[in-house]
Amino acid sequence: MSSPNSVSPVELLSEKIEKPELDDRSYRLIKLKQNNLQVLLVHDPVTEKSSAALDVNVGSHSDPKDFQGLAHALEHCLFLGLTISVLIRAYSVQGLRNTQSKTIIPNS
Repeated sequence: MSSPNSVSPVELLSEKIEKPELDDRSYRLIKLKQNNLQVLLVHDPVTEKSSAALDVNVGSHSDPKDFQGLAHALEHCLFLGLTISVLIRAYSVQGLRNTQSKTIIPNS
């Protein structure tokens, strides 16, 4: 627990996020001071689950000229060892519901 005199590791960037009028969730944009990661927090008091998403904002356009395909290879590393059944439960992936549980092995 931090003391009252300690510096917060988080900077509040905005609580005024543009959203539709019917959206009753609350939003807060923060920045982690340690690594400058910006995070959009969404609070929905009626939901029973929580989730997270990450946008790295890099891709093939960021590949070094002498190492094309690096971003694609790293994308596959994110899912190594996951099983299809885990993905189905986590994301309710359409079209995979009748697939047997097997380890996903990147093929490209």
